[in-house]
Amino acid sequence: MVAVAGGGAGCAAPGTQTHPAALAGDASQNPSRVGEAARRMMPEINVKEARERLESGEGYVYLDVRTPEEFAEGHVPGAINVPVAFANPATGRLEANPDFVTDVIQVLDKDDKIIVGCRSGGRSAMALEQLIDAGYSGGVNLMGGFHGKTDMTGTLIAPGWTTLAYPVCGHGPAGCKQYEATK
Repeated sequence: MVAVAGGGAGCAAPGTQTHPAALAGDASQNPSRVGEAARRMMPEINVKEARERLESGEGYVYLDVRTPEEFAEGHVPGAINVPVAFANPATGRLEANPDFVTDVIQVLDKDDKIIVGCRSGGRSAMALEQLIDAGYSGGVNLMGGFHGKTDMTGTLIAPGWTTLAYPVCGHGPAGCKQYEATK
């Protein structure tokens, strides 16, 4: 079970594309292709589109799937934090949150309009894939995430929320919707 702390005081929230690749084979006949199919058809938007949707008044919600520590350092105003992975202090690596989908179900409905974001877009794509597999229909992945996506040389290839200098909520859990495990 998950609790989302805070009431949002001071954290008020401010054209979908899909990958055009055709599906190779029938995913229903080959379960290993289900994840592959979801990734190919994953709806994505850029940061500018995300901000426009969040400010549109049309009920879009920002689901931040970064760790609670990353979230506390700064996040999109109005974001809900449910980590898809946690940092393991012993190894320094991220480990999957086995309760991710269950935790999301506690705070978001399957037909909600959800913008899923992380640091640069990788974890959010994996998170959205899990949500699609669980029956969520209104989710989109945020290309570039919070900090932007770079190539192997460090060149920015997709701007993030902070690289475009959009408003950031950074006062930690006080008044925000930060993940709190209640297990």
